[in-house]
Amino acid sequence: TLTLIFRTPGFGNELEELEFEVHGISERVKSDNSKSEIYKLSFISKEYRISKISRINKSVKGRISDIAKDIIETSFPKSTAFIIKTTGEYKYVIPNWTPMKTLNWLSERCSSDASPHNANYMFFQNKRGYMFCPLGSLSTASSNGSYVLTPAAVGGDDIKSTPSIQKQFVNIQDI
Repeated sequence: TLTLIFRTPGFGNELEELEFEVHGISERVKSDNSKSEIYKLSFISKEYRISKISRINKSVKGRISDIAKDIIETSFPKSTAFIIKTTGEYKYVIPNWTPMKTLNWLSERCSSDASPHNANYMFFQNKRGYMFCPLGSLSTASSNGSYVLTPAAVGGDDIKSTPSIQKQFVNIQDI
């Protein structure tokens, strides 16, 4: 298990903690004195590993949002999920697919119950958990930040000041 605990400078004091599982070590190089070595770790989330070894081979019916909720709760029981209700009732046979492949496939076949024109569902994970929702609903959410296009060498209002780290994070590098 690899646990990463980090904080982004200039964005509060809250520590972020992410856990991954190491699934490979490569490019091992020992130092000249053989007292240390450098290597490359390959790691994935626990849920992704579980998804790679789990299979769904059954028929399902009902709202796609209910089917997605059942798959997430069954496959990833310790995870939280935010699922926006879909319209219509469907019957599908899942042919021995992984949970993540199934959820991605289902996301391409549904539309929102609240606004049927929102047919652009996506399945993804963020800090809060799994999301199964249309992109249209994400665009109506409040903004988390603004980005600007400022030359990299430009500081603050004072010519002698150095650019702040926070300003560098929200500066657009390339369009």
